[in-house]
Amino acid sequence: MAAVSDKYLKKTPVFIASPSDLNAERVIFRDVIEEVNCIKAKSKGILLEAVGWEDTLPGKGRPQKKINEDVKHSDLIVMLLWKRWGSATGEYSSGFEEEYEVACANDKEIWLYFRSIPDDMMADPGQQLKKVLKFRDKVETEKKFLFRGYEDENAWKERFIKDLCQWLDGLPPVAFPSLPPGLGTFESEKFAEYEQRIERLEKELGRSRVEQVRSAYTWAKEAWEHADAGHITKAEEYFARAIAISPQPDIVNNYGLFLMRIGALKKAEERFVQTMKIGELIGDKTARAIAYGNLGILYATRGDLKVAEEMHKKSLAINEELGRREGIANQYGNLGILYKTRGDLKVAEEMHKKSLAIEKELGRKEGMASDYGNLGILYATRGDLKAAEEMYKKSLAIFTSIGNKIMVRKVRSWIKELKKSKKEE
Repeated sequence: MAAVSDKYLKKTPVFIASPSDLNAERVIFRDVIEEVNCIKAKSKGILLEAVGWEDTLPGKGRPQKKINEDVKHSDLIVMLLWKRWGSATGEYSSGFEEEYEVACANDKEIWLYFRSIPDDMMADPGQQLKKVLKFRDKVETEKKFLFRGYEDENAWKERFIKDLCQWLDGLPPVAFPSLPPGLGTFESEKFAEYEQRIERLEKELGRSRVEQVRSAYTWAKEAWEHADAGHITKAEEYFARAIAISPQPDIVNNYGLFLMRIGALKKAEERFVQTMKIGELIGDKTARAIAYGNLGILYATRGDLKVAEEMHKKSLAINEELGRREGIANQYGNLGILYKTRGDLKVAEEMHKKSLAIEKELGRKEGMASDYGNLGILYATRGDLKAAEEMYKKSLAIFTSIGNKIMVRKVRSWIKELKKSKKEE
């Protein structure tokens, strides 16, 4: 696995709060942070930092006040409760309660986990457990934060890894991976392109076979509709039906993109490999190029930058052979992200500029916006905040013009963060 230079990563503190009866989870917390850094966070340009009361420096003043400062400066607050509530701090009934209130007052993202309590203790709780149960009831009543239950420390470790990975997927991307144009969603105008393909197939395969293909595309289209509505189980079911009816390479590839979106990387890898094999079987080099490119994104997500680079270069070679300019631009962009993650900023800049030149030539506005954004991220990493702001503003202008509200919000947040950094200098 290729090493990633930590100095180029965005530091993201994660604070853990818990009473003394959850020491096993506190040890696991740090192990999980380290593991998730390796399997996902670093590939996204992020370095998670585990923070807890153990890290508070000694000194004068009330100890809890110093811990509160760590809470204020953390991006995510992970809070666990079991049987104990904790000891009073002088201002609150426990350190846990004070940390919770400080996190709420500072509008922090809070994750609450409640370990399963034995039935005999629930039937006859002592003073400590009564306070825990009262807090749990408060959380359930207020409905301000979601919470999860878990059986033991091993179950929590598995749950916490999944939650962290999903949270990282939802953060503003440190870069914009380049997916094949038109793939990843079956928008109405894109679906029309598949209608044209079906018409061509009708001449080659006969009406009965074409109806199968048409049915498969319909299932795939509905699968994405369910996915976008948050119906993940139904989406997976519909994709499975689509490829069972007719495993067209673009449908199989879209299934892989969906699986990668929900974090099912092993299953996604299987679908991208399947796409590649189908492409080889039917002589569809474009399908192979797309599959290699998506495998590159997947391996980079895992942190395996060496294999990711190999995949992107294979995709680039096929796209150059076919003269697919949009595919060439995508792979230059993805290689730029990879080299930036590795810390090779000069080569990364070259890749993004090559991608941008092609996107301008093709008039692909979304691609141009992504490249400007990636260059902004790169310049910010290098410390050239003026150039970074210029790139972000160009990216924002294009995303605004094409009505991509999600990216408009994200780029605006980056500009805001950049301006904050300028003031601190």
